[in-house]
This record gives sequence, structure tokens and C-alpha cells, in this order.
Amino acid sequence: MSARTTGTASARSAECWVDFLRRPGPGYWYRAHNASIVAGYLEHEDLAAAEGRWSGS
Repeated sequence: MSARTTGTASARSAECWVDFLRRPGPGYWYRAHNASIVAGYLEHEDLAAAEGRWSGS
């Protein structure tokens, strides 16, 4: 993928990465990264629920 990519992104998270490639910067990276994390979570929410809660120390 390059900053000159044309067409329609397959997902909102992909659009965020295209934005970052076109205008690199910490804000665009942060948004794209978080969009990917959320998209992965929502796609596999059942697996996340099966992990249980982290108790920490």
C-alpha cells in the first residue's frame, strides 16, 4: 500500500491507516492503531469474553 492508493477501503480501520499514510503523524497513527484494536475486538468479542477478567496485583 502506498500514499497514492486509490479505491475504497474495506473497513473504517483501513481508512484510518490510509489517512496516516497520506499524512504521517502521531495523531493519525494513534487513531489508526486504536481503530485496528477496536475492530479486532469487535470481530472477536466472543474470544475476548472467554478470556475472563484480569485481576492484576
